[in-house]
Amino acid sequence: LPGATIVYPTHIVGELYHQQMAQDGIDFDTLQHVCKEYTLAGDYRTLMAQAQDLEYSVLTHYDPKATLQLTDMDLLNGRDESYLQAMCRKPTAGTEQEQCLVEQRALRIQFTLKTSQYATMCLRELLKEHMETATQGLTPNTAPTPSSSSVIQPVVARSEGDENAVPPAAAAAVVAGVQE
Repeated sequence: LPGATIVYPTHIVGELYHQQMAQDGIDFDTLQHVCKEYTLAGDYRTLMAQAQDLEYSVLTHYDPKATLQLTDMDLLNGRDESYLQAMCRKPTAGTEQEQCLVEQRALRIQFTLKTSQYATMCLRELLKEHMETATQGLTPNTAPTPSSSSVIQPVVARSEGDENAVPPAAAAAVVAGVQE
């Protein structure tokens, strides 16, 4: 973002900054004000970034309503990964619950992002989702499909006759648990 404390590029982009600000009647020398509160400092924004501490796991569960991610309340109550494993365990054989439920798989992703980086954008990149209005529910018939080159697609997508594919709803349940 333009301002008094940033170093402007010396190539064509720097020239474009100067031209645009001149058209808007802004002089670079006036960005630095004697009163510090009125100075427009400027800022750098990262164009591309990489998620830190990226971890993932494929979970097998039988209940579509099973908890797949520890909540803050779970952590306050002292629950750990063993609680999640118990929630995902197959019901006892012969019970009515066991007969109704089928094995499902879900992808759980955890990562750390820096300031002004967003988990939703990271997930869109991982899933190769587009940002056009078609993918935001406004025109569902024209929504683009994820690219076949997607690393996560084989885990998330369902294909005809593939019993090991993860239903999209199961993946969405885990994605919803990712915190920014």
